[in-house]
Amino acid sequence: MKFTAEEVDRFDRDGFLLVSGALGPAEVDALRAEADRILNEALNVQAATLGGGGRLRANWRGDLLVVRIVQPVNDVSPPFAALAEDARVAGAVGQLMRDQPTFAHEKMSTSRRCRARPS
Repeated sequence: MKFTAEEVDRFDRDGFLLVSGALGPAEVDALRAEADRILNEALNVQAATLGGGGRLRANWRGDLLVVRIVQPVNDVSPPFAALAEDARVAGAVGQLMRDQPTFAHEKMSTSRRCRARPS
């Protein structure tokens, strides 16, 4: 994927660039399923360790647990680790940032609302 000068300027101005069609529908579905797996694993660790799992940042809002961040991700997810190394991602990030990307402290951000608070 190669961005136009206009797209790079838009990224510089806005701080983000929406790229449609970079991944195919099957890839997106597989990554969504993987994100659900990671989130469920983090929630189970959080529950088993009474909040001491460390991967999950979440807040209770009434009886809803709102998950904000799960990190790190690449060390527990071969599909996300492969995505970070994929030329479509690394090449695109490199062009926009004007440097070869290094992924560190990768996160999965979400605003997922989870089950009700236990009684």
